[in-house]
Amino acid sequence: MKVLRKMRVLSKPKTLEHTLAERQVLERLREYVRGGELFTHLCSRGSFDVAAAKFIIAELIIAIDSLHQRKVIYRDLKLENILLDEEGHVKLTDFGLSKLLVPEEMERANSYCGTIEYMSPEVINRPEGGYSDVVDWWSMGVISFELLTGCSPFTVDGAANSSKEIAK
Repeated sequence: MKVLRKMRVLSKPKTLEHTLAERQVLERLREYVRGGELFTHLCSRGSFDVAAAKFIIAELIIAIDSLHQRKVIYRDLKLENILLDEEGHVKLTDFGLSKLLVPEEMERANSYCGTIEYMSPEVINRPEGGYSDVVDWWSMGVISFELLTGCSPFTVDGAANSSKEIAK
């Protein structure tokens, strides 16, 4: 039932998840997004000009804010999980690591999860008491840097080195 509850929350604009539950079978329906992954677009361009980056970042802010208002931490925001439609509008996909914070049950998350280059210091260090939705805003900063420069702000010389660099 947790999965159904999370999916019901996520079937909002700028997200791709919809579910059907019949006879104890859960199916995911996904909209086909012709534009493909933001990662592919960045690789082919090298970087985005300021106007294009601002447009993508603004749409991501709307999507993440919408999730946070519904008490969902995305936790795996990265270029590969952001799709662009034919007009360049953003769609988030892959909610496998997202966390629904149920009021009065769970106010914060504790799991070490995500993609290392986009993980915040809070996820890496896992402070006592857990972390909040601020971890998604850290990932937004990493993505913003990547869109404008074409590079990661952290050297990816193995997960251990990246996590040490991020945790500084």
